[in-house]
Amino acid sequence: MNFKKLLSNSLLSAGISFFAALLSFFTNILIAREFGVSEFATFSFIISLLAVSGVVANLGLNQYLLLNLPGKSSLRKTSLKIRTVNTFYVANFIVSLCVFTYVLLSKYSYLTVFLITASSLLSSLMIYRQAVLFAEEKVLFSQLIDRVFRGVLLFLLLLLGIFISDLVNIGGAELIGLSIFLSYLFSNAAYSSRFNKVKVVYPIRKRYLAKSELTSSLNLCIIVIFTTLMTNVDVLFLGAVGNEFDLASYSASQKITLLSSVFLMALTNIITPTLVKSRAENSFSSNLKLPVLIGFSASLVFFIIVFIFGELILNVFGSEYIDAKSALVILSLSQLINAFYGQSLTVMKIKKHIKRLAIYILTSLIFKFVFLLFFYNSYGINGVAFTSLISIFLWNFLCHRFILKKYRVDTSILGALR
Repeated sequence: MNFKKLLSNSLLSAGISFFAALLSFFTNILIAREFGVSEFATFSFIISLLAVSGVVANLGLNQYLLLNLPGKSSLRKTSLKIRTVNTFYVANFIVSLCVFTYVLLSKYSYLTVFLITASSLLSSLMIYRQAVLFAEEKVLFSQLIDRVFRGVLLFLLLLLGIFISDLVNIGGAELIGLSIFLSYLFSNAAYSSRFNKVKVVYPIRKRYLAKSELTSSLNLCIIVIFTTLMTNVDVLFLGAVGNEFDLASYSASQKITLLSSVFLMALTNIITPTLVKSRAENSFSSNLKLPVLIGFSASLVFFIIVFIFGELILNVFGSEYIDAKSALVILSLSQLINAFYGQSLTVMKIKKHIKRLAIYILTSLIFKFVFLLFFYNSYGINGVAFTSLISIFLWNFLCHRFILKKYRVDTSILGALR
């Protein structure tokens, strides 16, 4: 990919992601203000649960496809997709049962349980579709459907729900669950309609991944689960141990912080297929500089804005959320640290140092689990945010040091500036 095309696609992808993040931001504001603290906490819990279940249900198949489809012939691509999607069917059936049982044991109604379970299934299917389309370098249109179309749809459905809630006998949790379910349902339909020439889902055939392929996929799945837990375990922890106000306040800070990560995620989506096709170290160094510069610059600007105007931004959710400014600043700083080290995680995966990467992230996750309760009891949600900062720094530092030592490639902003 030449410089101009990389820059153009990176900026377009980042722009789409940023717009989608703004949609998500306003959606959270809508729920916090119109539904109340309890329903906002419920929404945050459901979104975190779907993020974790979607990753587990994919068994790393999405990552495996992204790292193995680019550059393959059409026949080999079809064969690989058939084997992965059949494995995907089996995994989703098992995970759907687990999600159904877990939510059934909670405080939610039977309708909400069904909607969450169905949303989990549709969410994992979208993750799988994205991997195929990203590997085919159809990132931008895929992002428009997944991020923008689904985000607009969810916002409008919730807005409609506010107006009809007085006319129909439906609770806030049911209305939120229904809106999330319909947003995933129509987005999957849009995927099938827009990308009908890119075959993704095949009828069930008795062909599955070989043991070695499944092992590689599961290793990638472990990485994705660990990184997903790193992001969502705070909300799940506060949902189980903390009170609703702490959960809602922390969730508001986390949602705002996610705005700073959209550039990093967008740039990763654009650069990964290019890096997979050209695994030479020299290509890595040249292709990494631009995404790292853009990602770090965006994260730095965001951190400065949050540091100065944090209370004003939180006040959009409601005056009761202002006290979460310190947590917001800490979480924004953790994203800045992530941007400082650049694409270290992506390079580790492409270079197939999966086990080492798993050890690094697991080490950070263990630190988080060990100290999470202590820091929460001592410092409240600020302590929870601090454990995230330390965990993110730890795995980024270990990955960066390994790549620099083994390949003499500096994935950080320092390397990009040289």
